[in-house]
Amino acid sequence: MLLACMRDGIYLVLLFAILPGPGGCQQSGARYEATGTVVNLATGEPIKRALVMAGEESVFTGGDGHFKIENLPEGWVMLAAQKPGYFECATRYCEGGGLGHANLMVHSNLTDVVLKLAPESFIEGRITDENGDPVSNLQVSARCEVMSEGTRQFAQSGGATTDENGNYRIEGLWGGKYTVETMARPEFEFGSPGLGGAPFEMYPRLFYPNTPDAGAAQLLDLKPGQTARADFAMKTAPGIKIAGTVGPHFPWVSMVIEDESGEETSMNSQFNPQTGRFLLTVPAGTWTIHFGTNTSEGKAFTASVTVTAGSQNIDNLNVALEPVASVPLKVVGDTGGEEQPPVNVSLVARGKSRRGGFFGGGRFGKFSQNGLEIADVSPGKYSVRVSAPNRCIDSVTSGSLDLTQNDLEILSGSQTAPISVVLRSDCASLEATLPAESRTRLTYVVLVPASRAAGPQFVELSGGTNTMFSSLSPGEYQVYAFTSIDGLEYANPEAMREYSGQQVTLAANQKASVALKVITRGEEQ
Repeated sequence: MLLACMRDGIYLVLLFAILPGPGGCQQSGARYEATGTVVNLATGEPIKRALVMAGEESVFTGGDGHFKIENLPEGWVMLAAQKPGYFECATRYCEGGGLGHANLMVHSNLTDVVLKLAPESFIEGRITDENGDPVSNLQVSARCEVMSEGTRQFAQSGGATTDENGNYRIEGLWGGKYTVETMARPEFEFGSPGLGGAPFEMYPRLFYPNTPDAGAAQLLDLKPGQTARADFAMKTAPGIKIAGTVGPHFPWVSMVIEDESGEETSMNSQFNPQTGRFLLTVPAGTWTIHFGTNTSEGKAFTASVTVTAGSQNIDNLNVALEPVASVPLKVVGDTGGEEQPPVNVSLVARGKSRRGGFFGGGRFGKFSQNGLEIADVSPGKYSVRVSAPNRCIDSVTSGSLDLTQNDLEILSGSQTAPISVVLRSDCASLEATLPAESRTRLTYVVLVPASRAAGPQFVELSGGTNTMFSSLSPGEYQVYAFTSIDGLEYANPEAMREYSGQQVTLAANQKASVALKVITRGEEQ
Protein backbone atom coordinates (compact mmCIF):
# COMPACT_ATOMS: atom_id res chain seq x y z
CA MET A 1 0.00 0.00 0.00
CA LEU A 2 1.28 3.34 -1.08
CA LEU A 3 0.69 6.04 2.38
CA ALA A 4 0.96 9.82 2.20
CA CYS A 5 4.21 11.19 3.52
CA MET A 6 2.91 14.45 4.93
CA ARG A 7 0.22 15.46 7.39
CA ASP A 8 -0.29 19.06 6.31
CA GLY A 9 -3.05 20.54 8.45
CA ILE A 10 -4.29 17.11 9.57
CA TYR A 11 -3.73 16.13 13.16
CA LEU A 12 -3.14 12.54 14.08
CA VAL A 13 -6.34 10.91 15.32
CA LEU A 14 -6.01 7.84 17.50
CA LEU A 15 -8.54 5.34 18.75
CA PHE A 16 -8.10 4.32 22.34
CA ALA A 17 -9.49 1.34 24.15
CA ILE A 18 -8.74 -0.50 27.30
CA LEU A 19 -7.28 -3.75 26.06
CA PRO A 20 -7.89 -7.10 27.71
CA GLY A 21 -4.86 -8.56 29.40
CA PRO A 22 -3.53 -12.05 28.90
CA GLY A 23 -6.08 -14.61 29.95
CA GLY A 24 -8.80 -11.95 30.12
CA CYS A 25 -7.78 -10.16 33.29
CA GLN A 26 -10.70 -9.12 35.48
CA GLN A 27 -10.87 -5.46 36.43
CA SER A 28 -11.26 -4.54 40.09
CA GLY A 29 -12.74 -1.35 41.47
CA ALA A 30 -9.31 0.08 42.27
CA ARG A 31 -8.13 3.23 40.46
CA TYR A 32 -4.56 4.26 39.71
CA GLU A 33 -2.61 7.12 38.17
CA ALA A 34 0.08 7.45 35.50
CA THR A 35 2.76 10.14 35.52
CA GLY A 36 5.44 10.87 32.98
CA THR A 37 6.84 13.25 30.39
CA VAL A 38 6.33 13.94 26.68
CA VAL A 39 9.61 14.79 24.96
CA ASN A 40 10.88 15.84 21.54
CA LEU A 41 12.44 12.77 19.90
CA ALA A 42 15.04 14.86 18.05
CA THR A 43 16.23 17.04 20.96
CA GLY A 44 15.07 15.27 24.11
CA GLU A 45 13.48 18.51 25.30
CA PRO A 46 10.08 18.40 27.03
CA ILE A 47 7.00 19.34 24.99
CA LYS A 48 4.47 21.59 26.67
CA ARG A 49 0.75 21.58 25.87
CA ALA A 50 0.86 18.09 24.36
CA LEU A 51 -2.39 16.17 24.72
CA VAL A 52 -1.99 12.86 26.58
CA MET A 53 -4.82 10.34 26.56
CA ALA A 54 -5.47 7.05 28.34
CA GLY A 55 -8.84 5.42 27.85
CA GLU A 56 -11.46 8.09 28.52
CA GLU A 57 -9.05 10.32 30.45
CA SER A 58 -6.98 13.11 28.89
CA VAL A 59 -4.74 15.93 30.11
CA PHE A 60 -2.31 18.52 28.71
CA THR A 61 1.34 18.51 29.65
CA GLY A 62 2.69 21.43 31.64
CA GLY A 63 5.56 23.72 30.76
CA ASP A 64 8.01 21.01 31.79
CA GLY A 65 6.33 18.42 29.56
CA HIS A 66 5.08 16.55 32.61
CA PHE A 67 1.64 14.91 32.80
CA LYS A 68 -0.47 13.12 35.39
CA ILE A 69 -3.53 11.06 34.50
CA GLU A 70 -5.76 9.78 37.29
CA ASN A 71 -8.66 7.39 37.62
CA LEU A 72 -7.17 4.56 35.53
CA PRO A 73 -8.79 1.14 36.05
CA GLU A 74 -6.78 -2.02 36.51
CA GLY A 75 -5.86 -3.78 33.26
CA TRP A 76 -4.17 -2.97 29.98
CA VAL A 77 -4.33 0.65 28.86
CA MET A 78 -2.86 2.65 25.98
CA LEU A 79 -1.18 5.96 26.80
CA ALA A 80 -0.79 8.19 23.77
CA ALA A 81 0.39 11.74 23.11
CA GLN A 82 -0.13 14.13 20.22
CA LYS A 83 0.49 17.75 19.30
CA PRO A 84 0.18 19.71 16.04
CA GLY A 85 3.58 19.92 14.34
CA TYR A 86 4.64 16.52 15.67
CA PHE A 87 4.22 12.93 14.53
CA GLU A 88 3.82 9.88 16.70
CA CYS A 89 6.51 8.02 14.71
CA ALA A 90 10.05 8.87 13.70
CA THR A 91 9.31 7.77 10.14
CA ARG A 92 6.13 6.90 8.31
CA TYR A 93 6.84 3.17 8.75
CA CYS A 94 6.12 3.20 12.52
CA GLU A 95 7.97 -0.03 13.14
CA GLY A 96 6.89 -1.62 16.41
CA GLY A 97 4.27 1.04 17.02
CA GLY A 98 4.65 4.75 17.46
CA LEU A 99 7.04 6.21 19.99
CA GLY A 100 4.23 8.48 21.10
CA HIS A 101 2.16 5.70 22.63
CA ALA A 102 2.64 2.73 24.93
CA ASN A 103 0.50 -0.25 25.96
CA LEU A 104 0.95 -0.71 29.70
CA MET A 105 -0.47 -3.03 32.37
CA VAL A 106 -2.01 -1.06 35.20
CA HIS A 107 -1.99 -2.87 38.54
CA SER A 108 -0.33 -0.07 40.50
CA ASN A 109 0.55 3.58 39.92
CA LEU A 110 2.67 4.10 36.77
CA THR A 111 5.62 6.47 37.09
CA ASP A 112 8.29 7.90 34.80
CA VAL A 113 6.42 7.06 31.57
CA VAL A 114 8.21 8.71 28.62
CA LEU A 115 6.34 9.36 25.36
CA LYS A 116 8.36 10.66 22.40
CA LEU A 117 6.95 12.73 19.55
CA ALA A 118 8.89 13.33 16.33
CA PRO A 119 8.87 16.96 15.11
CA GLU A 120 7.91 17.56 11.49
CA SER A 121 10.66 18.28 8.99
CA PHE A 122 10.98 20.97 6.31
CA ILE A 123 12.55 21.60 2.93
CA GLU A 124 13.21 25.18 1.92
CA GLY A 125 15.20 27.02 -0.72
CA ARG A 126 15.40 29.86 -3.20
CA ILE A 127 14.94 29.77 -6.98
CA THR A 128 16.63 32.28 -9.25
CA ASP A 129 17.01 32.69 -13.00
CA GLU A 130 20.20 32.90 -15.07
CA ASN A 131 20.60 36.55 -14.06
CA GLY A 132 20.29 35.79 -10.35
CA ASP A 133 16.83 37.35 -10.15
CA PRO A 134 14.12 35.57 -8.14
CA VAL A 135 11.61 33.34 -9.94
CA SER A 136 8.25 33.88 -8.30
CA ASN A 137 5.05 31.80 -8.42
CA LEU A 138 6.90 28.62 -9.37
CA GLN A 139 5.59 25.36 -7.91
CA VAL A 140 8.02 23.09 -6.07
CA SER A 141 7.17 19.60 -4.84
CA ALA A 142 8.82 16.97 -2.66
CA ARG A 143 8.41 13.24 -3.12
CA CYS A 144 9.37 10.80 -0.41
CA GLU A 145 10.84 7.35 -0.80
CA VAL A 146 8.26 4.74 0.18
CA MET A 147 8.17 0.97 0.12
CA SER A 148 5.16 -0.87 -1.29
CA GLU A 149 5.30 -4.65 -0.84
CA GLY A 150 9.08 -4.47 -0.81
CA THR A 151 9.32 -2.25 -3.89
CA ARG A 152 10.87 1.21 -3.75
CA GLN A 153 8.72 4.05 -5.08
CA PHE A 154 8.44 7.80 -4.66
CA ALA A 155 5.14 9.30 -3.52
CA GLN A 156 4.00 12.92 -3.63
CA SER A 157 4.61 14.37 -0.17
CA GLY A 158 4.10 18.10 -0.17
CA GLY A 159 4.59 21.26 -2.12
CA ALA A 160 4.94 25.00 -2.04
CA THR A 161 5.06 28.00 -4.38
CA THR A 162 7.87 30.53 -4.50
CA ASP A 163 7.10 34.02 -3.21
CA GLU A 164 8.12 37.32 -4.80
CA ASN A 165 11.68 36.78 -3.57
CA GLY A 166 11.92 33.30 -5.05
CA ASN A 167 11.76 31.61 -1.62
CA TYR A 168 9.71 28.50 -0.80
CA ARG A 169 9.19 26.28 2.23
CA ILE A 170 7.61 22.79 2.22
CA GLU A 171 6.18 21.90 5.63
CA GLY A 172 4.70 18.89 7.39
CA LEU A 173 7.20 16.25 6.25
CA TRP A 174 8.04 12.99 8.02
CA GLY A 175 11.61 11.92 8.52
CA GLY A 176 12.78 10.10 5.38
CA LYS A 177 14.46 10.46 2.00
CA TYR A 178 13.13 12.99 -0.48
CA THR A 179 13.61 14.28 -3.99
CA VAL A 180 12.73 17.90 -4.79
CA GLU A 181 11.54 19.09 -8.20
CA THR A 182 10.24 22.23 -9.85
CA MET A 183 7.18 22.19 -12.08
CA ALA A 184 7.53 23.38 -15.68
CA ARG A 185 5.76 26.64 -16.48
CA PRO A 186 5.92 29.51 -19.01
CA GLU A 187 8.30 32.34 -18.24
CA PHE A 188 5.37 34.74 -18.50
CA GLU A 189 2.03 33.52 -17.16
CA PHE A 190 -0.49 35.29 -19.36
CA GLY A 191 -1.98 34.66 -22.77
CA SER A 192 -2.13 31.34 -24.58
CA PRO A 193 1.05 29.27 -24.82
CA GLY A 194 2.88 29.57 -28.07
CA LEU A 195 0.65 32.28 -29.55
CA GLY A 196 1.67 35.77 -30.61
CA GLY A 197 4.82 37.05 -32.26
CA ALA A 198 7.28 36.78 -29.36
CA PRO A 199 9.24 33.53 -28.90
CA PHE A 200 7.68 31.35 -26.23
CA GLU A 201 10.09 30.61 -23.38
CA MET A 202 9.48 28.38 -20.37
CA TYR A 203 11.13 27.13 -17.23
CA PRO A 204 11.64 23.37 -17.65
CA ARG A 205 11.18 20.91 -14.83
CA LEU A 206 14.33 20.38 -12.79
CA PHE A 207 15.27 17.96 -10.02
CA TYR A 208 17.56 19.07 -7.22
CA PRO A 209 20.40 19.81 -7.84
CA ASN A 210 19.55 21.44 -11.20
CA THR A 211 19.19 18.31 -13.33
CA PRO A 212 16.38 17.39 -15.74
CA ASP A 213 17.09 13.68 -15.14
CA ALA A 214 15.04 12.10 -12.34
CA GLY A 215 17.63 9.34 -12.05
CA ALA A 216 20.31 11.92 -11.20
CA ALA A 217 18.24 13.60 -8.47
CA GLN A 218 19.97 13.94 -5.11
CA LEU A 219 18.14 12.39 -2.16
CA LEU A 220 17.70 14.61 0.88
CA ASP A 221 17.83 12.46 4.02
CA LEU A 222 15.61 14.31 6.49
CA LYS A 223 15.78 13.53 10.18
CA PRO A 224 12.85 14.41 12.46
CA GLY A 225 12.81 18.17 13.03
CA GLN A 226 15.50 18.84 10.42
CA THR A 227 15.31 21.57 7.77
CA ALA A 228 17.06 20.77 4.48
CA ARG A 229 17.87 23.29 1.77
CA ALA A 230 17.44 22.86 -1.98
CA ASP A 231 18.22 25.90 -4.16
CA PHE A 232 17.70 26.04 -7.92
CA ALA A 233 19.21 28.19 -10.67
CA MET A 234 16.73 28.14 -13.56
CA LYS A 235 17.43 28.70 -17.23
CA THR A 236 14.65 29.28 -19.70
CA ALA A 237 14.29 27.02 -22.71
CA PRO A 238 12.27 27.37 -25.92
CA GLY A 239 8.75 26.05 -25.53
CA ILE A 240 7.61 23.69 -28.30
CA LYS A 241 3.90 23.68 -29.07
CA ILE A 242 2.20 20.30 -29.55
CA ALA A 243 -1.35 20.60 -30.88
CA GLY A 244 -3.92 18.35 -32.47
CA THR A 245 -7.35 16.82 -32.22
CA VAL A 246 -8.70 14.08 -29.96
CA GLY A 247 -11.57 11.99 -31.28
CA PRO A 248 -14.27 11.00 -30.86
CA HIS A 249 -15.46 14.10 -29.03
CA PHE A 250 -15.99 13.92 -25.26
CA PRO A 251 -16.98 16.63 -22.75
CA TRP A 252 -13.54 16.43 -21.20
CA VAL A 253 -10.22 14.73 -21.83
CA SER A 254 -7.34 14.54 -19.37
CA MET A 255 -3.70 14.50 -20.38
CA VAL A 256 -0.80 12.97 -18.48
CA ILE A 257 2.69 13.63 -19.81
CA GLU A 258 5.76 11.46 -19.24
CA ASP A 259 9.36 12.17 -20.13
CA GLU A 260 11.72 9.75 -21.84
CA SER A 261 12.51 7.94 -18.57
CA GLY A 262 8.83 7.34 -17.82
CA GLU A 263 8.58 9.99 -15.12
CA GLU A 264 5.28 11.83 -14.97
CA THR A 265 5.48 15.61 -15.25
CA SER A 266 3.20 18.62 -15.22
CA MET A 267 2.90 20.84 -18.31
CA ASN A 268 0.74 23.75 -19.42
CA SER A 269 -2.12 22.18 -21.42
CA GLN A 270 -5.51 23.16 -22.86
CA PHE A 271 -8.47 21.21 -24.26
CA ASN A 272 -11.50 22.50 -26.18
CA PRO A 273 -14.46 20.09 -25.75
CA GLN A 274 -16.39 21.70 -28.65
CA THR A 275 -13.69 21.03 -31.22
CA GLY A 276 -11.66 18.29 -29.55
CA ARG A 277 -8.55 20.42 -30.03
CA PHE A 278 -5.72 20.17 -27.50
CA LEU A 279 -2.64 22.30 -26.99
CA LEU A 280 0.33 21.83 -24.70
CA THR A 281 3.82 23.25 -24.54
CA VAL A 282 6.94 21.30 -23.64
CA PRO A 283 10.70 21.83 -23.76
CA ALA A 284 12.63 20.00 -26.47
CA GLY A 285 12.80 16.23 -25.90
CA THR A 286 10.83 13.03 -26.26
CA TRP A 287 7.45 12.93 -24.52
CA THR A 288 4.67 10.39 -24.17
CA ILE A 289 1.20 11.88 -23.81
CA HIS A 290 -1.57 9.75 -22.30
CA PHE A 291 -5.12 10.84 -23.09
CA GLY A 292 -8.13 9.50 -21.27
CA THR A 293 -11.74 10.08 -20.34
CA ASN A 294 -14.74 8.39 -18.73
CA THR A 295 -18.27 8.49 -20.13
CA SER A 296 -21.37 9.09 -18.06
CA GLU A 297 -22.02 5.35 -18.31
CA GLY A 298 -18.68 4.65 -16.67
CA LYS A 299 -16.85 3.43 -19.77
CA ALA A 300 -13.20 4.44 -20.05
CA PHE A 301 -11.34 5.45 -23.22
CA THR A 302 -7.65 6.08 -23.60
CA ALA A 303 -4.82 6.62 -26.08
CA SER A 304 -1.07 7.22 -25.87
CA VAL A 305 1.25 8.91 -28.35
CA THR A 306 5.00 9.49 -28.22
CA VAL A 307 6.40 12.60 -29.90
CA THR A 308 9.87 14.07 -30.23
CA ALA A 309 9.85 17.85 -29.90
CA GLY A 310 12.74 19.55 -31.64
CA SER A 311 12.97 23.17 -32.77
CA GLN A 312 9.63 23.24 -34.61
CA ASN A 313 6.08 23.21 -33.31
CA ILE A 314 4.03 20.07 -33.92
CA ASP A 315 0.52 20.69 -35.21
CA ASN A 316 -2.42 18.61 -36.42
CA LEU A 317 -1.60 15.55 -34.32
CA ASN A 318 -4.62 13.25 -34.57
CA VAL A 319 -5.34 11.06 -31.53
CA ALA A 320 -8.01 8.32 -31.60
CA LEU A 321 -9.37 7.31 -28.22
CA GLU A 322 -10.16 3.61 -27.85
CA PRO A 323 -12.06 1.66 -25.18
CA VAL A 324 -9.87 0.63 -22.28
CA ALA A 325 -9.20 -3.09 -22.29
CA SER A 326 -10.96 -5.68 -20.17
CA VAL A 327 -8.95 -8.85 -19.57
CA PRO A 328 -10.97 -12.10 -19.26
CA LEU A 329 -10.16 -14.11 -16.16
CA LYS A 330 -10.65 -17.83 -15.60
CA VAL A 331 -10.14 -19.47 -12.21
CA VAL A 332 -9.83 -23.28 -12.12
CA GLY A 333 -9.78 -25.44 -9.02
CA ASP A 334 -11.62 -22.94 -6.84
CA THR A 335 -13.80 -25.11 -4.62
CA GLY A 336 -15.00 -21.70 -3.40
CA GLY A 337 -18.55 -21.22 -2.37
CA GLU A 338 -19.58 -18.98 0.46
CA GLU A 339 -17.42 -20.92 2.91
CA GLN A 340 -14.22 -19.92 1.10
CA PRO A 341 -12.81 -16.38 0.89
CA PRO A 342 -12.90 -15.05 -2.68
CA VAL A 343 -9.93 -15.23 -5.01
CA ASN A 344 -8.43 -11.83 -5.74
CA VAL A 345 -6.42 -11.30 -8.92
CA SER A 346 -4.75 -7.90 -9.23
CA LEU A 347 -2.55 -6.18 -11.79
CA VAL A 348 0.33 -4.13 -10.43
CA ALA A 349 1.72 -1.53 -12.84
CA ARG A 350 5.39 -1.95 -13.60
CA GLY A 351 7.87 0.84 -14.28
CA LYS A 352 8.37 4.24 -12.71
CA SER A 353 5.02 5.79 -13.54
CA ARG A 354 2.04 5.24 -11.25
CA ARG A 355 -0.76 7.00 -13.07
CA GLY A 356 -3.98 7.67 -11.19
CA GLY A 357 -7.63 8.08 -12.13
CA PHE A 358 -8.75 6.21 -15.24
CA PHE A 359 -5.09 5.72 -16.14
CA GLY A 360 -4.65 3.64 -13.00
CA GLY A 361 -7.88 1.66 -13.26
CA GLY A 362 -8.21 -2.07 -13.64
CA ARG A 363 -6.05 -3.21 -10.77
CA PHE A 364 -8.51 -5.72 -9.30
CA GLY A 365 -10.64 -8.53 -10.68
CA LYS A 366 -14.41 -8.23 -10.43
CA PHE A 367 -17.51 -10.01 -11.67
CA SER A 368 -19.42 -8.56 -14.59
CA GLN A 369 -22.37 -9.66 -16.74
CA ASN A 370 -19.89 -11.31 -19.10
CA GLY A 371 -18.33 -13.39 -16.33
CA LEU A 372 -15.11 -12.88 -14.41
CA GLU A 373 -12.80 -10.21 -15.82
CA ILE A 374 -10.35 -7.47 -14.91
CA ALA A 375 -11.99 -4.35 -16.26
CA ASP A 376 -10.62 -0.99 -17.46
CA VAL A 377 -6.93 -1.88 -17.78
CA SER A 378 -4.83 0.86 -19.35
CA PRO A 379 -2.05 -0.08 -21.79
CA GLY A 380 1.24 -0.92 -20.09
CA LYS A 381 3.17 -3.70 -18.36
CA TYR A 382 1.83 -5.39 -15.24
CA SER A 383 2.77 -8.10 -12.83
CA VAL A 384 -0.13 -10.39 -11.91
CA ARG A 385 -0.74 -11.11 -8.23
CA VAL A 386 -3.09 -13.83 -6.98
CA SER A 387 -4.45 -14.06 -3.44
CA ALA A 388 -6.45 -17.20 -2.63
CA PRO A 389 -6.81 -17.71 1.14
CA ASN A 390 -6.70 -21.40 2.20
CA ARG A 391 -5.56 -22.34 -1.30
CA CYS A 392 -2.36 -21.97 -3.28
CA ILE A 393 -1.26 -21.41 -6.87
CA ASP A 394 -0.57 -24.15 -9.39
CA SER A 395 -0.15 -21.91 -12.44
CA VAL A 396 -0.98 -18.44 -13.79
CA THR A 397 -0.86 -18.02 -17.57
CA SER A 398 -2.06 -15.82 -20.41
CA GLY A 399 -1.99 -17.91 -23.57
CA SER A 400 1.49 -19.48 -23.59
CA LEU A 401 2.95 -16.78 -21.28
CA ASP A 402 3.88 -17.93 -17.77
CA LEU A 403 2.82 -15.06 -15.52
CA THR A 404 4.60 -16.46 -12.46
CA GLN A 405 7.87 -15.48 -14.19
CA ASN A 406 6.90 -12.79 -16.73
CA ASP A 407 5.00 -9.53 -16.96
CA LEU A 408 1.71 -9.14 -18.78
CA GLU A 409 1.78 -6.43 -21.47
CA ILE A 410 -1.52 -4.77 -22.37
CA LEU A 411 -1.39 -3.21 -25.84
CA SER A 412 -3.70 -0.45 -27.01
CA GLY A 413 -6.39 -1.62 -29.44
CA SER A 414 -5.64 -5.35 -29.09
CA GLN A 415 -7.37 -8.15 -27.20
CA THR A 416 -5.33 -9.74 -24.44
CA ALA A 417 -5.48 -13.50 -23.99
CA PRO A 418 -7.46 -14.52 -20.89
CA ILE A 419 -5.61 -14.86 -17.60
CA SER A 420 -5.97 -18.43 -16.41
CA VAL A 421 -5.42 -19.13 -12.71
CA VAL A 422 -5.19 -22.77 -11.62
CA LEU A 423 -5.44 -23.33 -7.88
CA ARG A 424 -4.54 -26.34 -5.76
CA SER A 425 -5.35 -27.47 -2.24
CA ASP A 426 -2.20 -29.52 -1.43
CA CYS A 427 -0.43 -26.44 -0.05
CA ALA A 428 2.77 -26.47 1.98
CA SER A 429 3.63 -24.71 5.23
CA LEU A 430 6.88 -23.37 6.63
CA GLU A 431 7.84 -22.68 10.24
CA ALA A 432 10.65 -20.16 10.69
CA THR A 433 12.51 -20.29 14.01
CA LEU A 434 14.82 -17.65 15.47
CA PRO A 435 17.53 -17.75 18.13
CA ALA A 436 16.31 -17.48 21.72
CA GLU A 437 17.99 -14.07 22.17
CA SER A 438 15.72 -12.60 19.48
CA ARG A 439 12.90 -12.70 22.03
CA THR A 440 14.24 -9.47 23.52
CA ARG A 441 13.92 -7.40 20.34
CA LEU A 442 11.61 -6.75 17.42
CA THR A 443 12.37 -9.03 14.47
CA TYR A 444 10.97 -9.22 10.94
CA VAL A 445 10.80 -12.53 9.10
CA VAL A 446 10.59 -12.05 5.31
CA LEU A 447 9.47 -14.78 2.89
CA VAL A 448 10.24 -14.16 -0.81
CA PRO A 449 8.80 -16.66 -3.31
CA ALA A 450 10.39 -17.30 -6.68
CA SER A 451 6.92 -16.91 -8.22
CA ARG A 452 5.94 -13.32 -9.04
CA ALA A 453 2.27 -14.22 -8.71
CA ALA A 454 2.49 -14.96 -5.00
CA GLY A 455 4.29 -11.84 -3.79
CA PRO A 456 6.55 -11.52 -0.73
CA GLN A 457 5.30 -11.73 2.87
CA PHE A 458 6.68 -10.54 6.19
CA VAL A 459 5.79 -11.16 9.82
CA GLU A 460 6.67 -8.86 12.71
CA LEU A 461 7.73 -10.79 15.82
CA SER A 462 7.86 -9.20 19.27
CA GLY A 463 8.83 -11.53 22.08
CA GLY A 464 8.53 -14.68 19.97
CA THR A 465 11.04 -17.03 18.37
CA ASN A 466 8.96 -18.70 15.68
CA THR A 467 6.30 -17.98 13.09
CA MET A 468 4.34 -20.08 10.62
CA PHE A 469 3.67 -19.37 6.94
CA SER A 470 0.77 -21.42 5.61
CA SER A 471 -1.07 -22.00 2.30
CA LEU A 472 2.22 -21.82 0.38
CA SER A 473 2.42 -22.95 -3.23
CA PRO A 474 4.99 -25.69 -3.88
CA GLY A 475 8.20 -24.12 -5.17
CA GLU A 476 11.29 -22.19 -4.14
CA TYR A 477 11.51 -19.51 -1.44
CA GLN A 478 14.12 -17.33 0.22
CA VAL A 479 13.64 -16.67 3.94
CA TYR A 480 15.31 -13.90 5.96
CA ALA A 481 15.16 -12.42 9.47
CA PHE A 482 15.99 -8.72 10.01
CA THR A 483 16.09 -6.31 12.92
CA SER A 484 14.54 -3.72 10.58
CA ILE A 485 12.92 -3.66 7.14
CA ASP A 486 12.78 0.14 6.98
CA GLY A 487 13.67 1.01 3.37
CA LEU A 488 14.44 -2.62 2.46
CA GLU A 489 13.60 -3.59 -1.14
CA TYR A 490 12.89 -7.20 -0.27
CA ALA A 491 10.95 -7.72 -3.53
CA ASN A 492 13.99 -6.66 -5.58
CA PRO A 493 16.37 -9.62 -6.17
CA GLU A 494 19.30 -7.28 -6.88
CA ALA A 495 18.83 -5.43 -3.58
CA MET A 496 18.66 -8.72 -1.64
CA ARG A 497 21.92 -10.14 -3.00
CA GLU A 498 23.92 -8.56 -0.17
CA TYR A 499 21.93 -10.50 2.45
CA SER A 500 22.35 -14.16 3.29
CA GLY A 501 19.02 -15.91 3.74
CA GLN A 502 17.89 -19.52 3.68
CA GLN A 503 16.71 -21.09 0.43
CA VAL A 504 13.86 -23.57 0.84
CA THR A 505 12.15 -25.77 -1.77
CA LEU A 506 8.69 -26.86 -0.70
CA ALA A 507 6.83 -29.88 -2.03
CA ALA A 508 3.08 -30.44 -2.05
CA ASN A 509 1.63 -30.96 1.44
CA GLN A 510 5.08 -30.52 3.01
CA LYS A 511 5.39 -29.14 6.53
CA ALA A 512 8.91 -27.75 6.64
CA SER A 513 10.93 -25.72 9.11
CA VAL A 514 13.96 -23.48 8.82
CA ALA A 515 16.29 -21.95 11.44
CA LEU A 516 17.26 -18.36 10.70
CA LYS A 517 20.04 -16.05 11.80
CA VAL A 518 18.94 -12.49 12.50
CA ILE A 519 20.50 -9.93 10.16
CA THR A 520 21.18 -6.59 11.84
CA ARG A 521 20.13 -3.50 9.87
CA GLY A 522 19.68 0.20 10.54
CA GLU A 523 20.84 1.94 13.70
CA GLU A 524 21.80 -1.34 15.41
CA GLN A 525 24.64 -1.96 12.94
